[in-house]
Amino acid sequence: MNRLEHKSRSKKSNEKRSDKDIITFIEDFCQEYLVKQAPKLPDNFKDIVYKVAPYLNAFGIFVIALRLISPFFLLSFLSFIYPPATIGIPIAMIIFGASIVNLILMFMAAKGLFSRYRGSWKLIFYVILFNILIGFLTFNPFNIFRTIISGLIALYIWFQVRSGYKK
Repeated sequence: MNRLEHKSRSKKSNEKRSDKDIITFIEDFCQEYLVKQAPKLPDNFKDIVYKVAPYLNAFGIFVIALRLISPFFLLSFLSFIYPPATIGIPIAMIIFGASIVNLILMFMAAKGLFSRYRGSWKLIFYVILFNILIGFLTFNPFNIFRTIISGLIALYIWFQVRSGYKK
């Protein structure tokens, strides 16, 4: 095998692994700094999180489902009364798309959260990461600050209870 073939093969294998490597890096980073070096949550608080998390997920699914319905009814009503209101449609489509991704991931995790399945833990981890990403894409300084604080708190609690979710 010549040098060019080796470079192209290694480049392709690096492209395949890059998405997984980013998630693995974030997961390892959070494990190191939010579990090993951060103060531990009390066991009774962890038990509360294990019991409440499935119900909070169900409530989140309900709220997101309502959020999916409302923007289009509001925009259609406003565009009938005031046609320039249709300017908000692209923003509503971004919110709609992000809500659909959140809804699908949360719905997939719902059953496993009751049985403390590690795959469901990972899906909620993806929901948290996705919401942090969406928060950064708003380009609103207050929203970015709020995203950092709420994201760190969510990741801290979620990584503290990780050991309770079995494979």
